[in-house]
Amino acid sequence: MKKLTVCLSLLLLVLLAGCDLVPTPIETPTSLPSNTQPPAATATQVAPSATLAQEAPEQTPTLFLKETPASMPEIVPTIVGSRKPDITTSSRSPNGEWRADLAVYSCMQIGEGDELAYDQLTMVHLTDMSAVIVDFQVQSCAGTEPRGLGPLFWSSNSRYFYYTTARMGRPNGCSYWQPPIYRIDVNSQRKRLIGAGVVSPDQNKLAAWIHGRLEVWDINGDKLATGPAVSGPEEGPIAWGPGSQAIVYLQFDSYCPLSGASYIEYLDLSDNRNMMVIYEEPTFGSVRWVDFDKVVLVDNEGKEHTFDVETWKELP
Repeated sequence: MKKLTVCLSLLLLVLLAGCDLVPTPIETPTSLPSNTQPPAATATQVAPSATLAQEAPEQTPTLFLKETPASMPEIVPTIVGSRKPDITTSSRSPNGEWRADLAVYSCMQIGEGDELAYDQLTMVHLTDMSAVIVDFQVQSCAGTEPRGLGPLFWSSNSRYFYYTTARMGRPNGCSYWQPPIYRIDVNSQRKRLIGAGVVSPDQNKLAAWIHGRLEVWDINGDKLATGPAVSGPEEGPIAWGPGSQAIVYLQFDSYCPLSGASYIEYLDLSDNRNMMVIYEEPTFGSVRWVDFDKVVLVDNEGKEHTFDVETWKELP
């Protein structure tokens, strides 16, 4: 019995030794050894996604005129081609995206006619240097009539550029007059006449006479109000209050000589309140604010009169 047990034990050991013949898996390295070179790959040429820009020397970029006004006179190419402008001014928008360029060609003899001058206002988009001629003016150099384009200012939101078409001169005769103000909308490249007027102390509004009425504009946007006005009397001075919310402006029967009735008009933008006071005499020809609730009017004899704008009673 002991011999049988020994033999069975030996047989079991032999069988176990045979099962150990199954190989243990070998772990494959995730990277090649440092002294092993990977097979050479076949290179595939791929076009670059962008070309590196080479630094160009500093120079004035060439402008690409997107549009030339169809109404431009035939004499303009002769003037522009004869010489370089005598004056060139540039005004960059607050956001740096636009630039208004004014080129001034002073008086010159063209053929046998009168001496002519030429001004050209161009709006340049600085992103691609494209440009549009937004206004121009061919001027006769004879006389003293208003003429010449003149830059004024940009709106703080960079959408509008303001300028005048009467940089010099004034109309013949005697009348109250201020240079007209235009603005260019850079979104449409169109100009609009705002009128003749003054900017508020906070630089955000513009009050101007246009076609016999007073309009108040947001310099960054649309019209804010239209003030009362009398049809017939001449347009007069405009004065903004210190807080940029109230306006006093004048009309009169005659400016030259200053005579007849004067019309004192008041507009408060804070509550849309307006009123008008008519004085048969004396005739007032100028106005200025001296406090938030007081104005001084100067009559045709140069005498000053102080008024309370709430009651419009003259103060001692």
